[in-house]
Amino acid sequence: MITQADDRFADFGAPLSVRVRTSVMAILSMVFGIICVPGFGLVGLILGIGAIVGINSSRGRLGGTGLAVAGIAFSLLACIVWVGMGLGLMQAKKVIEQDLEHLMTSVYAVDLDAARTVLDEPSHALLTEEACKTFTAAIDARLGRWTGFPQGFWKFFGGFGALNEANKHAERLGLLTDATAWPAEFERGNALLIVHFTTLTPGKWLKGHVRNIGVITNDGQVDWLLPRTP
Repeated sequence: MITQADDRFADFGAPLSVRVRTSVMAILSMVFGIICVPGFGLVGLILGIGAIVGINSSRGRLGGTGLAVAGIAFSLLACIVWVGMGLGLMQAKKVIEQDLEHLMTSVYAVDLDAARTVLDEPSHALLTEEACKTFTAAIDARLGRWTGFPQGFWKFFGGFGALNEANKHAERLGLLTDATAWPAEFERGNALLIVHFTTLTPGKWLKGHVRNIGVITNDGQVDWLLPRTP
């Protein structure tokens, strides 16, 4: 008859203590959500959802649900912000390109009155039939006829990458002061359209504020619509 408990079996059946560790995915979700960089919000959202799934199936071995939930919230907010900004930029791009397309089409058609609706008033006297014909002839000789602008978000920003050398030349020559560069497509290649403007009125975009336009290619050659003034 056993009258004294055997110490070897005293703790038999007692639950083993499990060390709970924080989910790495939950931590990364929080980090990616806080760092407001395009694309990071989506990564943070995926990591946060993955962290919650992993925590729920870990049988208590993983923690960090609060971090994962916060990471999802921050990541979702970042996605909303960047999508909103992207849609806003694309809408602004569409409006600006309408003005530039109107100007380029008018110049090719030598329609001075139509072109002047985009140009600022001091530039009206400089715009002549000869200026239009000289400008378009120079472009046609180098690049072929102007065909429009890159369509779509990725193609548009990819146009800047393909014209990086042209942008460097424009910066080195000081052509981007009070100006913007816009990728444009021509029959035999692409080039940057340099748009010089006066101070813009919010909401009116380029119409009535463009001082001059030029076309610069990766070799640094530039053709201007109007004579450049200091």
